[in-house]
Amino acid sequence: MDAALLLATIQATIAKLDEPAETPVAMAQIIADARFLLTRVAANAVKENRAPVTFTCEYCGYEKTEEHGPGQLPRYCAACYPEAQRSLNRQRVKAHRARQKTAEASPVALGATERQSSLCAKSSASRL
Repeated sequence: MDAALLLATIQATIAKLDEPAETPVAMAQIIADARFLLTRVAANAVKENRAPVTFTCEYCGYEKTEEHGPGQLPRYCAACYPEAQRSLNRQRVKAHRARQKTAEASPVALGATERQSSLCAKSSASRL
């Protein structure tokens, strides 16, 4: 959506907001249109602020130049990003499973489970 068309659409939506809505559904539609236009304006603003940035991809190790908005430099190039995310997720899940396995096998965890079951038995016995 080019800037002139976007501006015309925003002005038309603002004009609709000034008029009384016929039904609550119509007003809800006008508000939804306004929210959509605001997201488009924000997206266009981010695109305008993009500039070529040179960085070293931490996954493949190559120096890359890509367009990015203002903020922190990217860690991975566009080609490596999906595989890098999968790799990080695999590592995270592996560490989580190892923690769970050690927690299930530890005597402290077993003691806590036994205490909980005995407390549940005591509370159910007191209700009877």
